[in-house]
Amino acid sequence: MQSIASQYARRVQRNLLTTGHLFERRYKAILINDTAYLVSLVRYIHRNPVRAGLVAEPTDYPWSSHRAYVGLTAVSWLTTESILALFGSRLGDARRAYRKFLSVDGPDSELTLLRGENSSDPRLLGTDSQGSFSLGENASGPPSETLSAMAEHYAVELGVSLSLLRSQSRSRKLCRIRAQIAARLLDERSAQLSEVARLFGRSPSTLHGLLERHFAQNVA
Repeated sequence: MQSIASQYARRVQRNLLTTGHLFERRYKAILINDTAYLVSLVRYIHRNPVRAGLVAEPTDYPWSSHRAYVGLTAVSWLTTESILALFGSRLGDARRAYRKFLSVDGPDSELTLLRGENSSDPRLLGTDSQGSFSLGENASGPPSETLSAMAEHYAVELGVSLSLLRSQSRSRKLCRIRAQIAARLLDERSAQLSEVARLFGRSPSTLHGLLERHFAQNVA
């Protein structure tokens, strides 16, 4: 990023015959370790033009990926599936839920945190000491017993036991069923990805990979 930014700045300054800093701040990279923080950051970025008074709606701004997320344009090198999969297992439902989520700003506490004004370590987003964001009224998810009961019900429907899904087996059938159940729980807003991952005894990144494959197969 440093190389891209510096080369771009030099080229623009040659054309405009200017000197000095072109960008206000340096490129900033942060680690996001919670799904709720990830989608809240996407909302924060895509609503920045609205907060700045540049446009009335995020879809009116041509220089962000928001239009691709809602299906108004297609960008060959842009991957939107991983974020949209967090809003629903079916593309149309996911886009509608995503658009609703983007229709308003998050709470003031969320905006403060995302601006980096309330963090002990600016490289991290989503540490326990910072609390958590809400994706909706029930975003904290149901009690673990309720989540287990829901997952058990879906597992029985699909012909397996929840204990088997919690096992270390990596069979294709079990991986597919884990993804199916996770997609249903996320689609219904019954739990966050990190909660479902804990339920199955998997890491969030592992479950996220299963969901990506599940989503891609359903779209195909």
